Amino acid sequence: MSNLRAETLSEVLLIEDNQAYAKMLSAGLAKVGTIPVRLTHASSLKEGLERLVSGQFDLILLDLNLPDSAGIETLIRLQSVTVGVPVVVLTGTEDASVAGQAMNSGAQDYLVKGHSDLDALARAIRYAVHARRAEKEIQHLASFPQLNPDPILEVDSAGSITFYNAATVELLKSLELDDDPKVFLPTDMGRFSRP
Repeated sequence: MSNLRAETLSEVLLIEDNQAYAKMLSAGLAKVGTIPVRLTHASSLKEGLERLVSGQFDLILLDLNLPDSAGIETLIRLQSVTVGVPVVVLTGTEDASVAGQAMNSGAQDYLVKGHSDLDALARAIRYAVHARRAEKEIQHLASFPQLNPDPILEVDSAGSITFYNAATVELLKSLELDDDPKVFLPTDMGRFSRP
């Protein structure tokens, strides 16, 4: 999968109310250099949600305690709006139960500010971004048979049709045949099946 190269710029949304920490994080990630990141900063959950509507992000770095939301509810509110964008929780709360709740609620990772170095954060970002891109590639490949402009007809050894795409139906219509792909099957499928 060639589009999973580390050189690809990753769009990351940081939702963090501490301006100094956001600046430090931005500067630190630029120095780590293992994964190119464009960091967009939002200082509240509301602002973060607004930025999500206006942009495409590969990853969200989320502080759980913001001026307009606190605790695990912050993650839950965010995920009710975002679908498929991984979230790495960056918080000052070193609490195993909160970490467990975050992971059970779908967080990709849970890092404690001051206890996680920039290399650990860069690894979490790299993993989350690559996992998201791989998932998109799998979805794209999975849609290929259905979106293929050429007719595709899949038949099992018993002679039953297991798959056909929209192009098959269009071909049948253009030939003014019934739109049932079974018209392509020989009446004696048994002679084509393997012993």
